[in-house]
Amino acid sequence: MLQASEARPTVNQTQTDVLILGAGLTGGLLALWLKTFRPQASVRVLETLPGPAHYPERTWSFHGSDLEFEPTDNWIRSLPGLKSWQGYSVRFPHLGERHFGGSYHSFSSDALNHLLASQKVEVRWGATVKTVEADHVDLTSGEKLAASVIVDTRNNSPSNPSAIRGGFQKFVGLRLELEQSHGLKSPVIMDACCEQKDGYRFFYLLPTSEKELLIEDTYYSDTSELDVNSICSEIRKSVSERGWKIRKELKIESGVLPVPFSSPVRKSTHPNELSFGVGAGFYHPVTAYSFAWVARFLRALEGVEHLSRPDFDRVLQRLKSDHKRTVWFYTFMNRMLFLAVSPTLRYQLLEKFHSLPEGLVQRFYASKTNFLDRLQILATRPALNYTQLARFFLWAPKNHRRIE
Repeated sequence: MLQASEARPTVNQTQTDVLILGAGLTGGLLALWLKTFRPQASVRVLETLPGPAHYPERTWSFHGSDLEFEPTDNWIRSLPGLKSWQGYSVRFPHLGERHFGGSYHSFSSDALNHLLASQKVEVRWGATVKTVEADHVDLTSGEKLAASVIVDTRNNSPSNPSAIRGGFQKFVGLRLELEQSHGLKSPVIMDACCEQKDGYRFFYLLPTSEKELLIEDTYYSDTSELDVNSICSEIRKSVSERGWKIRKELKIESGVLPVPFSSPVRKSTHPNELSFGVGAGFYHPVTAYSFAWVARFLRALEGVEHLSRPDFDRVLQRLKSDHKRTVWFYTFMNRMLFLAVSPTLRYQLLEKFHSLPEGLVQRFYASKTNFLDRLQILATRPALNYTQLARFFLWAPKNHRRIE
């Protein structure tokens, strides 16, 4: 007779074609894409959180120029619950307000969870993964789940780039219902006409209806400390200064994101690893936008004939190579922002950047800058003193703090 410590794990005999770890943006969209484009495949999502009501508030945004015109991109544009606007603005002390054309889009965690439920995606909530093998995962409950392909999209997985070195982008956002119309026709993605403290600071304004909007207070900071209550007070103060009155505070969201000084995508350390998403380092190093990289991942899967582990591995290896090749300039810009510019003057670098031609700005956000773009960006940098230049050029990965 087996003792309790010798109990054999329960084996789920049903073989799943694709098992996705994590029900966030990457995992959720992957599951929905497979349901749409590969309806014959069996798909299951495992999420540690006990249910969708426990999922933290998140808003994922992207520019229309981040996408292409392949079937996957058109599918993303037509996602139910996706909010879209024509154009967006930025505001800076000397530049003033500048409007950019094109389109801007946002997708909320509420919309994602609603879509997963309405499309009957099998999401197993409260499932904590203990180990990941090539053909199965072991849960802490003792259950073993088998699958042909296992894709880890968790942000808190062991594949997180914990050795990334750099600064932090931290934010608190309040989704508000106002007493009157806010008057915004499109998002203001950076309003830096505010007190500059704790690094580069700006407000992010996302109108969702005539009287509702999301307003975030964001900092590009040297520290990860986030005083949510204090920043909420700052947001309420900003709302009052804009002449608005709050009728109701609907929701709150917050986060601390890495601003890496070198590529956040790391080499695989486990032979069974198939990882993608923010936890694996696939995001824009400057803005932390990740939607465009999820789109690239799904677009690459269009050319996969069979949903096999080798095919997924080839796609991910190609994307890792593409990411490392394209993001070096953006991590270089992060080093300039944090090491070569005084914290309270960081806004000047972003102000000068947003004064450049619109096409260049769009290519920057889409991680598609070309050689001439880079030269033009570097030519418009703010004045630097010798001490700052020394910090910038003497930086090395081994002598700067690690983001955990």
